[in-house]
Amino acid sequence: MAHRKRIKQLGIALGVIIVLIALVFLVIRPSKDVVATVNGEKITVDEFKMLYDKVVTLSPDLPKDKILDQLISNKVLVQEAKNQGVVVEDKEIDGVISLTESLYQAKIEDLLVNSSISMEVFRSKIKEQLMMQKLFNKTIKVEEPTDEELRKFYANNSQMFSVPESVNVSQILVKTEKEAEDIKSELESGADFYELAAKKSIDPSAKMNSGNLGPIQKGMTVPEFEAVAFSLSPGKLSDPVKSDYGYHIIMVEGLIPAKKLTYGEVKEQLKMMANQQKQQDEIVKYVDSLVKKANVKKHLENL
Repeated sequence: MAHRKRIKQLGIALGVIIVLIALVFLVIRPSKDVVATVNGEKITVDEFKMLYDKVVTLSPDLPKDKILDQLISNKVLVQEAKNQGVVVEDKEIDGVISLTESLYQAKIEDLLVNSSISMEVFRSKIKEQLMMQKLFNKTIKVEEPTDEELRKFYANNSQMFSVPESVNVSQILVKTEKEAEDIKSELESGADFYELAAKKSIDPSAKMNSGNLGPIQKGMTVPEFEAVAFSLSPGKLSDPVKSDYGYHIIMVEGLIPAKKLTYGEVKEQLKMMANQQKQQDEIVKYVDSLVKKANVKKHLENL
């Protein structure tokens, strides 16, 4: 009897343990709408999808876990900004919205109408970006690059300061070959190229620039246009050149040979670039240090 009672007690104990384990598992197991927690704060599937949909159009091969790492970094930075007392006021968010509306010539509500992002979420994302920027301004300090550093940067990135050959070119663009032939006849009879361009060219910019496109480099225009522009002698008129845009009469005003910009010509630009690189390097180190100290749990199965 004692033996049976002992077995019964063990069975009950085992049952209790199984129930406890199940309860613990239910508590620990993440919800399917959570892709990570950072110091106890959740990153949801919806947050991930919002960034993923934006990033995948630009970098379709970027792994999902790398996009998640970006969200984790952002979360850690926002948490640190709060810890350091960084404050973003509503008027600062309003300022960013006003600037965005000015750049796009449209109301934010209209820009968001075809997206899944609400105005509330949009404002919260702006707030986070401003908090991160303020945190960087507060914590990231870099020294001005020395002349030696700038010269080293110049030497190591010489390809950036090589300017390829270009041509200063003007055009008159029309819809039909007949129009183009008639315009060329007028020009050969002494008509002013720029007056005709402003008057007859269907290029929207012609009214402002009288047909002058400025210096162009290879790869900047359609192949049909480029081939003729780089073969014409300065001051000569082309025959009508057909492209998907219509028929072009092209005139090259001057050839600009390839050259390498000197250190003196680009010193100020170098200073800005080197400064930005230094800041970026420090930001990467700073973010890495914060992420390493954070309690991060990823749930990649929910991606």
